[in-house]
Amino acid sequence: MRGHFLVYFLVGTVPLSTLYLDPSRRLSVWESAVYPALEDRLRGRAKTRANGAQEPATDLIPPLTQLLRTPASSPASQAESELYETSVSCVGTSAPQRSCHYKNLYWDSSRASFLMLVMNTSPISRMTPGELRRKFAAWSLNRYGGTLLPQVQVFNTTEDLRAKARGLTLGTGKGNYYEAHGVGLYLTFLYTGNIGHALFDNLYPAFVASLKFGRQDQPFHIVANDEREQCMVGVEKSEGAPSSGMAYWPDPTRRSNHSVWPIKVRILQRWPEKVNCSFREGVATSAVELAKFPLFEETLEGLDAQCCRLCHFNQRCKSAVVHLGTCSLKAACQKRCDKGGPCESECHTQQERSRLCAKEGADTYQEVENSAGERAWIPTKWLVDDTAHCFEASLRRFSMPEKGGSTSMLTSLKRESAADKDWIMRFPEFIVGSGTVGNLPLDPSVTVGYSGAPYHGTSRFRDRMLRTHDVEPRPAGSIAGKRKPKVIIVDNKRFLETEQQTLRSVAKALTLEGRADVDYIRWPELGNFSQHMGVVNEVDVYVSGPGTALQYAPFMRDGSVFVALGTKLDRDGRTVPAFMEQQLVGGGTPYLRTLYREQPHLEISSSDSTALINQAVDLVLSGSALAGVESARDNLSVEGKILEEYCRLDEWTCKLTVSLMWFPIQQACFVDNWPECIVYEVGGYSESAVGTQRCPMNRSLIRSLRRKYGVSGYGIPNEDTLPASEQEQRESWTGRWNDWASWEVSFGTLDTGRAPRAALVNWTRPQSTQMK
Repeated sequence: MRGHFLVYFLVGTVPLSTLYLDPSRRLSVWESAVYPALEDRLRGRAKTRANGAQEPATDLIPPLTQLLRTPASSPASQAESELYETSVSCVGTSAPQRSCHYKNLYWDSSRASFLMLVMNTSPISRMTPGELRRKFAAWSLNRYGGTLLPQVQVFNTTEDLRAKARGLTLGTGKGNYYEAHGVGLYLTFLYTGNIGHALFDNLYPAFVASLKFGRQDQPFHIVANDEREQCMVGVEKSEGAPSSGMAYWPDPTRRSNHSVWPIKVRILQRWPEKVNCSFREGVATSAVELAKFPLFEETLEGLDAQCCRLCHFNQRCKSAVVHLGTCSLKAACQKRCDKGGPCESECHTQQERSRLCAKEGADTYQEVENSAGERAWIPTKWLVDDTAHCFEASLRRFSMPEKGGSTSMLTSLKRESAADKDWIMRFPEFIVGSGTVGNLPLDPSVTVGYSGAPYHGTSRFRDRMLRTHDVEPRPAGSIAGKRKPKVIIVDNKRFLETEQQTLRSVAKALTLEGRADVDYIRWPELGNFSQHMGVVNEVDVYVSGPGTALQYAPFMRDGSVFVALGTKLDRDGRTVPAFMEQQLVGGGTPYLRTLYREQPHLEISSSDSTALINQAVDLVLSGSALAGVESARDNLSVEGKILEEYCRLDEWTCKLTVSLMWFPIQQACFVDNWPECIVYEVGGYSESAVGTQRCPMNRSLIRSLRRKYGVSGYGIPNEDTLPASEQEQRESWTGRWNDWASWEVSFGTLDTGRAPRAALVNWTRPQSTQMK
């Protein structure tokens, strides 16, 4: 689903923000300058306009305008240690399924990591590292792992614990203490350049973690781990500098001469008309890629100049590679020279038809302006995060900034910690543990995890997403006699050109008939994400094929209908029908009705698409879309129903199969993760698959279920055709498969997020299970 179409959220970015200031700490020069109304707000005196209306917070830095001082004294009824000591409760038995709710979790700048502060009487203080991992390690990704486990510091006295928690330097009474507003929510970026993955493999799993602890309606302080993936919003071709960005503000009272946190500024000084770079032919670099852009110039000199300018636009870029009409921006090389310092040449590699672009010139200065209208000249290196993460602005909206929510990037936290190791940040509440929930992981029930009762995760996720984008969810109910149903046919990259023409004609014909208003749309042509949410909220029938194009369907109101046109899956010389993400829009949306096209592997025709849309319109007009949908199973295609029954009848094989989809241990099992791959024995589930490309399969059972449901094998038999000797061999899993028969997934012992084969232990296959 990666790379279908990109929708970026250009609402704005906020770094480490929405913080409470220590009452013993005076506002610095830059804070007083940037927030002139801050003292009035702290004293409860709202600034008003001439007409009496309250002055709204500026859009430039909204969370920081809500700064409040922490109470000067603590409630006497609470024990001192309880105010600052860390406690944690978790649900789930192992790291893949575990979610944890911390009270008083800290970010310690001196360690550049999360930290639990406990007394020596706490059970946590007596746990070994292995026990801590087994009890508290939790995934922050629904695939690959991405485990988070905070460090632990033990104290003998409450005074020492309080001093550490308040960021105090013992003996001086001074320190830098910050307190996050909102419930801390941790996630790790995965494929955020694609809207479907960004929504349902990044944000939804983290939202479910908050739902487990009843915190789903609170403002969040989202901490996003962007170290695995730094997808950046593209820099538009421009002759000048970016008009705004994040920058440190001058503060002569600090050793670094700049503020602790970067703020939003307007960049007044334009970039130089000519930026200097040196180029080396046939050389590339293995440094981390920050972003990749197509180049539009026709001459070699033009390509070099454009790539050089793009590198200068991005403050993280240390070099760039021009290769085959693209420009790859690269971070600093992490390798070290013999003398211990960073060494760019250590990352250089030989690559034909490539040119390495390296920035040249001494440090330059930029003139910037803050929200108070004050201007300052700052070193260019003080400009940070001038290019936003692909999903950062939408995260900020979802955090509820109007109620104090905000977002932080893990790289920003670590950058601030490297610049200043004398501060600590307290999260009164912090939730981590996305679990194997989302669009990518296949659940044995063929649903998205926690979408059904009693959690209703997808509908609650929908409501929060709509409201944070200023869209009020429409109530359910019949629209008969009120208005015409609104139908959208969403363009899909899998549509053939003839299919696009057919669907456009169907839209026009149905609109002329007058029963419904039908439009054929392309999302990139309809504005930004907020506008897309407004459109989906008004839609009654959503029509499309699989992939990114259907990812907005879960945001429709209750009682709406999704028409799944499906596609064909060409593998191993065979063509089979496929609906792919039916665990999301189908099994995972019990508040919608999903209709499936028969024979989706054949080209879309006017007759079958018209019939499905008319059926959907009838359901909407009658208000009976959900009639007969008693369970998630009732909203699945025939392939989904076969897989759901397969998993009920052979739980062990299904559990092993699903577990192998979490990590690329068996590459075929990791990639072939759609229901149709199992049902039609495709890829790693085929008879011909061998070695590391073969996945666990109860072939007798899946074929008997195809016979039961009257489904074709599309090129393979529905009867067992293997010789008896080969059946016995595969049932006993001789050779390399003997190992699989005695392995169990126990990822809870891991702390790196990587799953070596040795992590699969102690899983004994039941004798009654026959596997082939």
